[in-house]
Order: sequence, then structure tokens, then C-alpha cells
Amino acid sequence: NVDALLAELRAELEELARFRASSLAEAEARRVAEDAKRQQLEEEVARLTAEVRESRSRAAEFDAAMRRAVEQHEQHEATVQRDEERLQVQEEELRAQHTSGGEQAPTALESELARLREDFEARKALDSARRKALEAEVASL
Repeated sequence: NVDALLAELRAELEELARFRASSLAEAEARRVAEDAKRQQLEEEVARLTAEVRESRSRAAEFDAAMRRAVEQHEQHEATVQRDEERLQVQEEELRAQHTSGGEQAPTALESELARLREDFEARKALDSARRKALEAEVASL
């Protein structure tokens, strides 16, 4: 009887030892899985933080490019306005000269007017190219 009880106790102890080992293994597996999940979340937070920084940086670059574009546009508009006013004054002077002196050969004023018109058209073309380049820069941001 004693031997049978001892054998039964040994079997129960072995079962308890297996259960304990199994429970420890399950607990370790859960801990490893939780550590992996925590590491994954930390990496995701770091990635998102970097993306936010990059986005803010691009937004600042965009704002600066827009400020430059507005500034350049305003400068160009002022230059165009001055050039148009100067051309108008010179055209009026040329007309007055022609009406008072009849038809004459091209004068220095006419030559200057033609040169100013060419300069004006060249500036408009250059501004258009600059505007397109700036728009492309802004679009790339």
C-alpha cells in the first residue's frame, strides 16, 4: 500500500513539475511576445516622429519658397510698372517730336524706345521662366 501511495505521489509530483514547466514556458513565451510588441511599437513611434519632423521641415521649406515667390512677384510687378510708365513717357515724347517736326528719320529717342521695348520683353520672358522654375520648386516640396 505504501509503495502504491508513493508511486501515486511521484506521478502527481511529476505531473505538477510538467505543469509548472509548461506554465513557466508559456509565461516566458508571453513575455517574449510582449517585448517584441513593445519593441515594434517603439520603432513605429520613432518612425512616425521622424516623419513628423520631416513634414514640418518640408512645410517650412514650402513657406520660405512661397515667401520668396511672393517677394519676387512683387519686385517684378514693380519693375514692370516702372518700365511701362517709362515707355509710356518716352512714347509720348516721341509722338510729340513727330507731330511737331513731321516725319523724320529714326532718332536716338526712337532707338532708345525700341531698345527699352526689347529689354521689357526680355524681362517679361525671364520673369516667366523664373516663375515657372519657382512653381516647379514649390511643387517639388
